[in-house]
Amino acid sequence: MPAGALRHRSLFIVWAPRHRGTRSAWLAAALGMDPPRYIAPTEGRGLHGAPGKYPFQLGATVRLLLAERPRVVLVQSPPSFAAWVVALYATATGAALVIDAHSDAFERSIWTRPRWVTRMVARVAVTTIVTNS
Repeated sequence: MPAGALRHRSLFIVWAPRHRGTRSAWLAAALGMDPPRYIAPTEGRGLHGAPGKYPFQLGATVRLLLAERPRVVLVQSPPSFAAWVVALYATATGAALVIDAHSDAFERSIWTRPRWVTRMVARVAVTTIVTNS
């Protein structure tokens, strides 16, 4: 694929602050994509921050997908909820889903449950990029 071939037809979504997404920025550049879209309303992490930020991030992601209508969407996981939202979009529109899965996506049960949803999303994805063995 020629350099920049994915530009303007793709979107990389990261539910984290920009300063925690340096790997994502590098990956987007290596793939010839526009920089990732960081959807992060707060710096809060863990269970204390989740109730306030995940609903915002879900809404912002849906609005972004519907406004831009990308044909290829990369999404960083965890949080697995981000991949679930993009999987619904991909299923409804025929867009290609690529999951950029970090270690916690496989190792912490909070991100793998319920397993039937995780499996279904994995089947929708055209591929999953992993960060380690």
